[in-house]
Amino acid sequence: MTEILYAVAAGVATITLNRPTVMNALTSALRRDMRAAVIRAGHEARARGLAQGPTAAYRGVKTALRSSFDNDLTAQLTLEACLQSEAGRSDDFREGVAAFLEKRPARFSGH
Repeated sequence: MTEILYAVAAGVATITLNRPTVMNALTSALRRDMRAAVIRAGHEARARGLAQGPTAAYRGVKTALRSSFDNDLTAQLTLEACLQSEAGRSDDFREGVAAFLEKRPARFSGH
């Protein structure tokens, strides 16, 4: 029998202790499993938040970081200027500015 039940519905994680025969008495193993479930819930919430964010901008940041290991300063600054220019022309940029001005959450599309 699984001692920890884990489910997510509508973005809410539910962690259930499942040791009815011992009235859910805690053991070191159960505490460890509970901690892992709470950490999992945090990671999943963070992943959902990132997935709803400006993914095209994330891609640009990753490109800049990867390139920084091989580029000299001039090449890196040129790349970053190009990436910022692309980001500034994106639908996500326009949505981010509109959401800020309208004081509402942004709905990014990844474009």
